[in-house]
Amino acid sequence: MKKISIMVIAALSMFAVTNAQSVEENLKFGLKVQANFANLTGSDISGNEGRFAFGGGVYMNYALSEKIKIQPEILYSLQGAQFTNKSTSGGTTTETIDKVGLSYINTPIMFKYYVTKSLNLELGPQFGFLIGGNYNQKVITTTGSTSTTVETDTDIKSFFKGFDFGIGAGVGYEFDSGLNLGARYNIGTNDIVKDTYRNGNGDKIQMKNSVFQLSVGYSF
Repeated sequence: MKKISIMVIAALSMFAVTNAQSVEENLKFGLKVQANFANLTGSDISGNEGRFAFGGGVYMNYALSEKIKIQPEILYSLQGAQFTNKSTSGGTTTETIDKVGLSYINTPIMFKYYVTKSLNLELGPQFGFLIGGNYNQKVITTTGSTSTTVETDTDIKSFFKGFDFGIGAGVGYEFDSGLNLGARYNIGTNDIVKDTYRNGNGDKIQMKNSVFQLSVGYSF
């Protein structure tokens, strides 16, 4: 009986070591930085040009099979939009530049299909948590050769909901060195403005996030 117990313990130990080695072989961690081309969509938005910003964070890549891997990420992401309006009256030109800046901690979970060893396609959900919101307005008034600028900043985090959900899809390329490149589009599926805010017609204001990302990462 003692011999059987020792054999069972030995077998379980070998299985645990083998399984741990298998997990280690299939698991990679990495860092990434990204350029965001962000915008806001909605029925109450017009004249928006989008916003260029940055983001980055960490990820884990685990191979479920030779062709399919799962990649959860934790990313800091600057998003929002920019609006520009220009008008001229009585020889005076007024240009108004409005910037909406939203800061998120995003946690996408991407399922990656490897077309080849290096080239992959990805799709998955993204969960976003708002950590900051800023509204910057710059008014430039020009009369002849004289120009004046008035700039204001307002905290608008309380205007938006704390949670955002979206779907991401993209393509990536991984080099043997660990360097990887990616292009991804994230489309928000839910309204991010709190229900208490209304437009001039009394209808609820609706906005959704829209972000195209180019990223550079390194796996180790």
